[in-house]
Amino acid sequence: MRRVGRPNVLMGVRATPDGLAAVVRCLGEGLGVCCGPVFGAAAYEAVREAG
Repeated sequence: MRRVGRPNVLMGVRATPDGLAAVVRCLGEGLGVCCGPVFGAAAYEAVREAG
């Protein structure tokens, strides 16, 4: 957000264990996140818990 100079940036992050850590950090910094692709119920639950 700060680097691109736009307040409405949406970050695309993969739904992997490393990606979910990035999702938590991005959300904590106020960045919008689109998480995918999500394969399977366990991955879906992990994404839900990260947000």
